[in-house]
Amino acid sequence: MLYLIKADNGLIKIGVSTNAERRLAQIAGMSPINVKLIATGQDDIHEETLHSLLADRCVHGEWFDLTPAIIDTIVHVFDLTEKNISYRIGKNVTSKSRNNIFR
Repeated sequence: MLYLIKADNGLIKIGVSTNAERRLAQIAGMSPINVKLIATGQDDIHEETLHSLLADRCVHGEWFDLTPAIIDTIVHVFDLTEKNISYRIGKNVTSKSRNNIFR
């Protein structure tokens, strides 16, 4: 499954996973900023095509600096389903476990 994940800094990750929501949680666990799943699609063959087409907008690895117009075009041309699933830093961290981190 092709997915687009947007970070709070505006960068977009274009990737493939069998479970986009689980991948969102994994990325959130490694990211110092909040991330959101913004679109998914069943056809993962377009990942390499998108990476190639957007190479001049690549910031790092699979992270791209895309305008809203480019994102809309990707969603419509590749028939992606728009999502709005956020994953906030510390979502599952209790105050007790958070305090133990600093001891």
